[in-house]
Amino acid sequence: MTEKTPAEILELAQQRIAARQVEEKTLNFVARSAQLDQNKPWRIAFFSLLGLLLGALFLIPGQPLDERMAAILHGLCSQQHNTTLGGLTFPICTRCSSIYISAMLTFGYLWALGRRRAGRIPPWPITVFLVSFVLALALDGFNSFFAELNLPKLYPPLNELRSLTGMGMGITEAIFLALMLNLSLGKDVDQNQPILQNWRELGSLVALNLLTLVAIYGHLDFLAWPLAFLAFLGMLFILFLINLLIVSLILSYDGLITRVPQLAKPAIFAIFLTLIIVSATSTLRFWLEWQVALH
Repeated sequence: MTEKTPAEILELAQQRIAARQVEEKTLNFVARSAQLDQNKPWRIAFFSLLGLLLGALFLIPGQPLDERMAAILHGLCSQQHNTTLGGLTFPICTRCSSIYISAMLTFGYLWALGRRRAGRIPPWPITVFLVSFVLALALDGFNSFFAELNLPKLYPPLNELRSLTGMGMGITEAIFLALMLNLSLGKDVDQNQPILQNWRELGSLVALNLLTLVAIYGHLDFLAWPLAFLAFLGMLFILFLINLLIVSLILSYDGLITRVPQLAKPAIFAIFLTLIIVSATSTLRFWLEWQVALH
């Protein structure tokens, strides 16, 4: 039997150590995944809390529902130039309404496409096009801001442009937030699958979102409440998702998630964090407005 040289012995030892480390990581990952799958009490608590909040929104007597939604989001939106449809004023401004309605529709569209495992940005031409949506919103936003200050502006502000640029922003925001969630939390992310693959998918997504603008500016009054509620939920949902990502990373859920129900525990903390932010900002704005009124 040939004796191994010291270098060969050292290399063999390093290989065994590396193999043991891989095995330990695998066992730890399996144990952690099993722990995530045994979180039924957290799932029950999450849906109970969600049901309680929705019940409070709809069933507690007092303000009309539209005023209640506006009060909840009072600290998160300027609530100027709001959309009105069928006599109903949306709870947030026209631009924000379009952003968050489009974001919700985009999340639904990506889910329908089966992009839960997608881990790659869209092809560069599409990515540049999506970024142009953000630039268009910035341009229109600054133009409106200058107009309100009676400063020189490029064109008269219009709600139609606020809606259109908000729609583009909502699409872009949802696409990149979904991609960030996949890459940060997903276990089985496919690094070769773009979140959007081609112009046809983007075109279909834009067409879907344009239908909401047709509904609003075509005065389809029967869609007033669904769209207003979608805008309300959309703003809260995006804030919740950002909080969910932060909490999940703090709790070391990164790279572990194979199924959405595994996020029940961090989702509960994210709901509470969202409630704190919404309550604090709304209370602060109402207090500041009250102080201004007193003086």
